[in-house]
Amino acid sequence: HDVTLNNAGNDFAGAVTATGGSVSLADANALAVHLGAANAALSAGGALTVDGSTTGALAATGGGIAFGAASTTVGGALTATSTGAVTQSGDLAVAGTTTIDAAGQSVALARQGNHLGGAVTVAAAAADIEQAGALTAHLNNVGSAVLASGAGLAVDGTSTGNVTASGGTVTFGGATTVGGNLAATSSAGDITQAAALAVTGSSALQAGTGNVDLTNAGNALAGAVTAGGADVTLVDAAPLTAHVAANGSAALTSSGALSVDGSSGAMTLDGTAVSFGAGGTTVDGALTVGATGVTQAGTLAVTGPSQFNAGAGDILLDSPGTNLQGAISATGHAIRLTDAHAIDATLVASGDVVLSSTGDVTAQGTFDGGLKATGARIALAVGAGA
Repeated sequence: HDVTLNNAGNDFAGAVTATGGSVSLADANALAVHLGAANAALSAGGALTVDGSTTGALAATGGGIAFGAASTTVGGALTATSTGAVTQSGDLAVAGTTTIDAAGQSVALARQGNHLGGAVTVAAAAADIEQAGALTAHLNNVGSAVLASGAGLAVDGTSTGNVTASGGTVTFGGATTVGGNLAATSSAGDITQAAALAVTGSSALQAGTGNVDLTNAGNALAGAVTAGGADVTLVDAAPLTAHVAANGSAALTSSGALSVDGSSGAMTLDGTAVSFGAGGTTVDGALTVGATGVTQAGTLAVTGPSQFNAGAGDILLDSPGTNLQGAISATGHAIRLTDAHAIDATLVASGDVVLSSTGDVTAQGTFDGGLKATGARIALAVGAGA
């Protein structure tokens, strides 16, 4: 049978145990309920404490909601609306979707024994949602968020502050906007996306033995990006500053200027301009750069071949710490290369060329401006216009 005691003037001073088909309870003040029902609607003018089980949906409204120590199991969808904090002292299991509206308040559902089986939508000033199993979370204009899963984590939505996301894998499943800093960590797989990601602050992306694969053309990573993993692939519709620690390859693409440092195997860089940052860059493989200007503020070491295509822009890699061990192919206006290793270069230059090495210098190609080469031995094969 149903239990319907939903007059707003009710006042249940002690704990209520309610069993039946549909349970509907209201209290003008605080309300504590232990459930055994098909479905339930609970409303409190003060704090609401609930535990027990429903085989169907649970709607909970209060001036604060606490899921009690005896654990709470919801067989359908959970809807929680609170003008106070949403907390728990026992595990919470929801078979269906979970919708939490606690705008301006905190939501702390961080027990590893939680099992939120359906997608979770949360609105709060600060949200902390964690569980051992897979978790799908939609951020409904939260202030800040901590999301953690022992398996796969999928997240989208909007925050005005920082977001920390960790899981066996991390996927930005829909459009995601982070108004502060983003920290994403995957412990057993990749960091990926299915829609654009916008971050106002810095982004720290750590994939361990997995890949970082954020290739949506609509990405807007405004702050500095630190990315570590096996292969690292980043695409940004805005200028991109990246520190890379890739055990495999790295491919970075920016619709604006691109600044990079760190280390990887093969590295591919594309931007309106490419600068190798002050932190130093090490490429254990081939380096391929496409930009209208290539510069450096720190050291650059490449074990494989280096290819630079600057179009009508300059290629200015003349810092003492440059070490390009493989063959060099460079196309640009002015080209300046200083190398601690012998230089073996094929060049197409519409401006002046300056080559300097403590070893031998071998150069061929077309030089439309002046040519200056310094090295232990010089070998040149030049085309028309030299």
